[in-house]
Amino acid sequence: MRGCFSGSISRIALLACLALSASACVSAIPVPDTTDGVWSQSRWPESTVASLSRGRALYVNKCSGCHSLYVPSTIAASRWPAMIEEMTRRANLHPDERDLILRYVITAGRSGPAGAAHSVVSSSGR
Repeated sequence: MRGCFSGSISRIALLACLALSASACVSAIPVPDTTDGVWSQSRWPESTVASLSRGRALYVNKCSGCHSLYVPSTIAASRWPAMIEEMTRRANLHPDERDLILRYVITAGRSGPAGAAHSVVSSSGR
């Protein structure tokens, strides 16, 4: 009986660690705000904070399923279209989803240096 109980505690501890690691990854990925919405609308008139938030959610959910996420500001805006296009088929993205992700990462990364080294958010949060 004791072995079953300690096994349950170990599983609970493992799940808690995984949940904390996942939340650390997501917190490094910026959440769009009103300023982002205004900037994004200057490039894509139909863009809104809500559509940028949807793009962020897709980026986090679809992309992190296969690899660590890049912090958007560490990739030059000119590189994102090719990177997203390459992953579109692998991630089984619809064209609308691809566009939402692309608009989000370009908007979220606009303040970063164009030639910055890649910063990756791993599942361990580092």
